[in-house]
Amino acid sequence: SRGKTVSDQPTGLAPAEQKDTEPKRPKWTDQDAKDAGLPSPGALNFMVAVAEHLAASALYTPDMGDTPQKVKANALAKMLTGREMGLQPLEAMRTLHIVKGKIGLPYDLMISRMLEQGTKIEWLQDTENGCRVRGTRADGLMSYMSSFGPDDAKRAGLAGGDNYVKRPQVMYRARAVSQL
Repeated sequence: SRGKTVSDQPTGLAPAEQKDTEPKRPKWTDQDAKDAGLPSPGALNFMVAVAEHLAASALYTPDMGDTPQKVKANALAKMLTGREMGLQPLEAMRTLHIVKGKIGLPYDLMISRMLEQGTKIEWLQDTENGCRVRGTRADGLMSYMSSFGPDDAKRAGLAGGDNYVKRPQVMYRARAVSQL
């Protein structure tokens, strides 16, 4: 007869109280997902599979040092965020970007979304010395002006960055629009 192994030793806990090495995941229903604003479990599993393929594609350029798991997780995060915004998965992969743990939109997508909602956009200044833009709601009841220039870039610690050095005017435009 075989002796007791370590796993056969009594733990002092009833079988129902013993801890598994793997955490138990609750079973989510379609209604749970809907209530949380998430895709159904089946749809989420499908999105995970698609994210794995997209993460390995040329559409996704991982940051240096990203693990394969993080690359897949970032791809899924882009797809889920895009879904909330009404973007298709490939459009989300192409347009959304992750910088310092935050998902961002390129300014041209911001502009197109504002225009779709009827916002009027006026470019008051768009030069290498800075950008000033005014956004007015479709109903005309509210208007907001935003600007971004070299002094703002310095204060934000962006003046020495790659994007700023190569294309400062584009950065001014993007930052001004993002503040509308």
